Amino acid sequence: MFSHLWNWILIATIAVAKTSAGDIGDPLSINAVLQNDILPNDNSTGSLELNYGPEFGVYGLVGFKNYTLVSLSSYDYLKGMEDMLINALENDLLGDAFLLYHKIIFNGQAATTAPTEGSNMSQEMAILLNYSNSSGCALRFSDLATMSSSAELSDFYYTLGNSTVLSTLSYDDVYGTRVANKLRKRNSAPNCSSSHQATKGDCGQLIGALKTDSEMFYAINGNRSIAWGSCFVSVSGNGSWISSDLFNAAESCYNFCGSISISCEVYNVNLGGYIMDQCISNRPGGCD
Repeated sequence: MFSHLWNWILIATIAVAKTSAGDIGDPLSINAVLQNDILPNDNSTGSLELNYGPEFGVYGLVGFKNYTLVSLSSYDYLKGMEDMLINALENDLLGDAFLLYHKIIFNGQAATTAPTEGSNMSQEMAILLNYSNSSGCALRFSDLATMSSSAELSDFYYTLGNSTVLSTLSYDDVYGTRVANKLRKRNSAPNCSSSHQATKGDCGQLIGALKTDSEMFYAINGNRSIAWGSCFVSVSGNGSWISSDLFNAAESCYNFCGSISISCEVYNVNLGGYIMDQCISNRPGGCD
């Protein structure tokens, strides 16, 4: 009875209309995740610890960072995808797991995870795969295609594998300008950027939530972020403080940078006695 109902939900989700995050949880819904047919933002809140480097390392893939992601908009959606990620790894569906990991770190947002060659997600996938190749891993996008549970996902990977733009893309190609700007503008703040811009409306929602949030914020390895929709606030180093301590620098970025979208870094922010950089962007680890 349940399996028939679930199959009907999946068909309706993919072919007719977008549905809610509550329908995630079965590996067969990988196509809905790929095509962004499931709405992620349901105002659910929670924290995910993304430490899957060892699991992907079994296949020779390297460069996975440990992320702690606090989502103020999409936790239920992300948790459903993490359950699918674990299931995919257990069943040797590396292509599924690779997609799900990258969907999660972008907070599941359609604008940054479109199944196209030019999306932020596709660039991040290529950077990680190319870095792994330079470290001795033989896996290519074509291999991920053969380790996927759906023809649609396989086709997506074959498309990425045929891209001459993505084939040599490196971290420096995408983030080098930001690093150069950091060195040049170290003593000025806030610093606006034209890359990795988040929707300003999402940032307004996030900043409003930070203003009164009394939750303790723990930064580990500089890869802890708080997200609402496409907007991430992240920090550059280790420490602990109240989430509301992030408000002032975030608000200054919001007021100073962009009218529609925003990417910004503020240097030498005092967060509970810790001096570090604070960033707004459309990805976790935005201060990297």
